[in-house]
Amino acid sequence: VKAVFDGVISTAKATVSNAIIEQLIVSPSSASLSLGLTQAYQAVGIFSDGTHKDLTRQSNWFSSVASIATVSRFGVAHTYAVGEVTITANYAGLMGTAALMVSGRSLDYIKMTPTLVEVPLGTEGQFTARAYYTDKSSEDITQIATWRSADNAVVQVATEAPNAGYAKCVGVGQTA
Repeated sequence: VKAVFDGVISTAKATVSNAIIEQLIVSPSSASLSLGLTQAYQAVGIFSDGTHKDLTRQSNWFSSVASIATVSRFGVAHTYAVGEVTITANYAGLMGTAALMVSGRSLDYIKMTPTLVEVPLGTEGQFTARAYYTDKSSEDITQIATWRSADNAVVQVATEAPNAGYAKCVGVGQTA
């Protein structure tokens, strides 16, 4: 680079290096999960030239309370207990953080058995239902589930405890 004034010249040497990382952003910045679920995080580096780069797999990940949640080397948080933690990504000395709140378990799905029944008219039998939760626990919900037959002229099912889920085949046909 040169500057010239009244015939006098001054020069300076300029060396431009690669862009440097200025900030590390973790997203989502906050999340709320039920116990037993996972949350994927992303770490994005913002560089001095304005470019952004996904640094999720190059970052080191930490949880402030490992008994509540841990974070894999790929930025996936696994929840173990109810509470709040800070998820941190570290890259090249820069840190980005996110808040994670873990609440109690929630219902994942229910399973009814049997699922396929082909029986003669007049048959009676018990259906059961089991609830499966996000924390990998389960419980029998047969007596507290709401039971219905789509066609009471084919199958009638008891709706209240202590006989909830008990079915009688009263007509020929098919129902759900």
